[in-house]
Amino acid sequence: MTSIRTIAACLFAGGFISMAAATETGNIRGEVGFVDEETGVTVESVERGEKSGEYRVLISVPRKGDSPAMEIEEVLVTAPELKPDDEAVPSRYEFVKDYSKDRYGFYVYIGKSRDWPFRIYFKDHDSDVLHNR
Repeated sequence: MTSIRTIAACLFAGGFISMAAATETGNIRGEVGFVDEETGVTVESVERGEKSGEYRVLISVPRKGDSPAMEIEEVLVTAPELKPDDEAVPSRYEFVKDYSKDRYGFYVYIGKSRDWPFRIYFKDHDSDVLHNR
C-alpha cells in the first residue's frame, strides 16, 4: 500500500513539475510592434485577407542558436465577451521558415475581429530557449 502511494505521489509530482515548465504568453494584441514581455514574442505584421476578411498576425519568437523551434501546444483566440452573432474562431497557425537569423515566425489566424487578443501555449522546453532576447 505504501509503495502504491509513493508511486502515485511521484507521478503526481512529475506531472506537476512538467506542467510548471510549460510556458504561455500573456494576451497578445493584433498591433504591429506589440511585444509580450514574458516571452519576447513580437507582432511583426497584421494583414487582412481580401476575400475572407480574416486577419492573420505574423508573430516572431526568439530562437537560441541552432536549437529547434519550440513546439506549440495550443493557440487560443480569446475575447472579453462574445456576442450571440460572433462565431467561434478555430485555432489555426502556420510556420514561416527562416524568418530571421535569431527568430522564427508563424502566422496566427484570429478571425474577422482584429481586436481579439490571443495567447500561445508552448510545450515544455528549456527556459534558456525562450528567454534569449
